[in-house]
Amino acid sequence: MVHSNQISNLYIYLAYILVLLPIIMLTFIFLIEKKYKKSSYLIAGFTVLFQGFHTIEHLIQTIYWFNNKWSLPYMTPIAKSIAAGLETIHRRAIDITTAPTLGMELLHFYGNLIFFIGILGIYLSNTFIHRKNMIKYPLLFEGLHLLEHTTLLGSVLLGASPWGASTLFSQLTGSQLSTHRIWWHFIMNIVAFTLTVLALTIKKFPNYTVTFTTIILTNFIPIIFAYFYGKANAGYFSLENFYQKEVILPILINPLTITGYYVIYKILIKKAIIKSNI
Repeated sequence: MVHSNQISNLYIYLAYILVLLPIIMLTFIFLIEKKYKKSSYLIAGFTVLFQGFHTIEHLIQTIYWFNNKWSLPYMTPIAKSIAAGLETIHRRAIDITTAPTLGMELLHFYGNLIFFIGILGIYLSNTFIHRKNMIKYPLLFEGLHLLEHTTLLGSVLLGASPWGASTLFSQLTGSQLSTHRIWWHFIMNIVAFTLTVLALTIKKFPNYTVTFTTIILTNFIPIIFAYFYGKANAGYFSLENFYQKEVILPILINPLTITGYYVIYKILIKKAIIKSNI
């Protein structure tokens, strides 16, 4: 019993650290990083390591899915414990009674907020000013990912179903929902992590390749898996018709799709300018 209480308290302390870390990072970025250029390497290193750990969590969850396609989404013991700690401290601060997935939503919200602030710190740093055009790619995609988790958390706090692109705006249920959500977030984390590492190491991204690839991966792979593995033999069951307008419309207003529209628009405008100059 004593050992259990010690573990419980440990994860509550870790939860408090997770909540305070965005404030600490912002203070560091705007007060210390501006004065000491080499401190930018500390922010960059921490950001990559933090998201690397987060990405491994999603990788483990996705590997588990391959062997347990119709089970509830898997969370590692450490993730579950910190999520429980976050839920505990937030329920103490705010009177919340109906939010069964609150801990998980809080964990992912704070995790993505910390990662986004880390990329922002790299973007604003004088040390990495020569890579500013590269850093804007992971900043954009992680911004979209953070927006997703903000809407998911907000909807759960309001007592509604998780509402976001990864749930096709509450149009999916059961194993289709879990499959779509697992793959959506796995791809987003992999891409955001990879873009950050590449932005810090390579010279140039291929034009538009990153944007189009991400849009295709995030929109269609989760839908394909959710469609084919949406019907279980027993247990966690659901089957949704993906051809209904209620499902197609959320796909078309997915933030990544909208980003794609913008990129296509920019390409067309660029071509129009070139032709007019000719």
